[in-house]
Parts: sequence; structure tokens; C-alpha cells
Amino acid sequence: MTGVPDPAPRRGLFKLIADIPTLLMDLVRGEIESFKQEIIGKLKLAGIGIGLLVGAAIFAFFALLVLIARPRDGAAGVGVSAHHWRRHPADRRDPRARRHLEPQEGRAPGAHEHH
Repeated sequence: MTGVPDPAPRRGLFKLIADIPTLLMDLVRGEIESFKQEIIGKLKLAGIGIGLLVGAAIFAFFALLVLIARPRDGAAGVGVSAHHWRRHPADRRDPRARRHLEPQEGRAPGAHEHH
């Protein structure tokens, strides 16, 4: 003898055949549980991704509204030319834009020239 113990007692052929359904059911249950855990993890990540996309879409929608909205009643505008929208032409530095507000000789205040 070599002195190496037998790793497992030998079972009979009929006992091994009888254990096959139990072993298969355990294998199937383990695979189903593993599949569930994998799907749950993926669904969580997908839910987070969808939530971030919806949040970004809402932010983009309102940002677009802000960018295209015309400022009114002295509200600060956005964009390069927004400062022109919130000012009345008479408030600008151009003296030609003010002439309709300043009374001219021989005219009633507010009268405009017709060209």
C-alpha cells in the first residue's frame, strides 16, 4: 500500500443514478438564482442610466427654453444680443433713436417724422 487514503467511499452505480435528479435540480436552482442576481444588477444599472438620461433631457429642454425665450419687462436675457432686447431703442446711446422722445421745435411731443 502507498499510504494514501481513499478520497471518498465508493458508491454503487444505482445510488449514483438515484442522485442524478437531485443533483440536476440543485444545479438548475443555482443557475436560476445566479441568473436572477445578474438580471437584477443589470436592471439597476439600466434604471440609473435611464434616470440620468431623463434628467439630462429635462435640463436640456428648459435650457433651450431659456435660450430662445425673449426677455421681457427688464428681465436679464441670455445670449449675445439679449441686452438689445431688454432695452428700448430710446435707452441706447444712439442719438437718432432718441429723437422721437425729445420735443423738437414746432412739433408736439411724440410726433414722428414720416419719410
